[in-house]
This record gives sequence, structure tokens and C-alpha cells, in this order.
Amino acid sequence: MINNKDDYSNIVKVNTYDQANKVSYLSVKSDDGFLYNNQNYQDSTYVHAVPKETNSTSTVKWSSSDDSIATVDQQGLVRPIYDPTGKTRMVTIYGTATNSDGSIVKGSRWIE
Repeated sequence: MINNKDDYSNIVKVNTYDQANKVSYLSVKSDDGFLYNNQNYQDSTYVHAVPKETNSTSTVKWSSSDDSIATVDQQGLVRPIYDPTGKTRMVTIYGTATNSDGSIVKGSRWIE
């Protein structure tokens, strides 16, 4: 019984698989389709990998087609590079899933 404010309970559901589940198709979604690159604050958005297989065990790494326009970290946080002219530029963010057998599946998302 939990009766002290310092006590807590966590419930976790863990799925186990007897073999690795590969990704066959990967789509990439973003919270926003555009970012402001001429603001006094740093705009940002997140990209999300959406594999066709919901039980995939593959890992996803992120990359940008042009780090001079926007960067992406391995948590999927995309940040534009400041441009005082505010010129609209496009960048592609890639998600690359690597399956346990070494095969690679890529997905991408344009961000303006």
C-alpha cells in the first residue's frame, strides 16, 4: 500500500520478441512543416520515424541534407540555421533505419 508522499509506483509493459523485427518501409513525419530562420529566438520542430511494422526492433539515425540550412540531432530535434535575410530554403531530413541483418531503409521529410 502506498501511503507516503515519497512512495510511488511505475507500471511498465515490456514486449519481447524471439527474433529481430525488420523495417520494410519508413515514413518520416514532423510536428511542423516549416521553421522560421530569421527570428530573434531559435525555432525548432521534431521529426518522428514511423515504420510500417509497429513492432520493429531497428534503430533510426537522423541526418540533414544540408547542415547550413538546418541541423537535426539524434532525438529528432530540427533547428534552422539563422539567416537574417529570411530567404525561404528547403531541407530534407532523413531517417535511416538499420535492421539487425545490416539492411538499411530510409525515409525523408521536406521542411521549409
